[in-house]
Amino acid sequence: MPTASSSFTPSRFCPACANCDAGRVRIAVVGLGQIGLPVCAALVRHGYDVVGTDLRSQARDEAVGCGAGAAGTPAAAAAGADALITVLPGAHEV
Repeated sequence: MPTASSSFTPSRFCPACANCDAGRVRIAVVGLGQIGLPVCAALVRHGYDVVGTDLRSQARDEAVGCGAGAAGTPAAAAAGADALITVLPGAHEV
């Protein structure tokens, strides 16, 4: 764990995956609405491997247009992901 005096720099590469073929952090984004889609696009721009999902197929298509992958379900998006981000309107959707 980094300390206050260390020179920790966040990286888009997963140290645990350093020896695998990809070596990149895969992030699943569940909810591609007004906030989720820009989050997804920003992660892609910063070099992350992103898979997004939403109930709306149009939102999934927009994620693909940003360079992300798309999955039909949250479980499919989360499969193999190193991190999961949910951007949902409320507890009912969770």
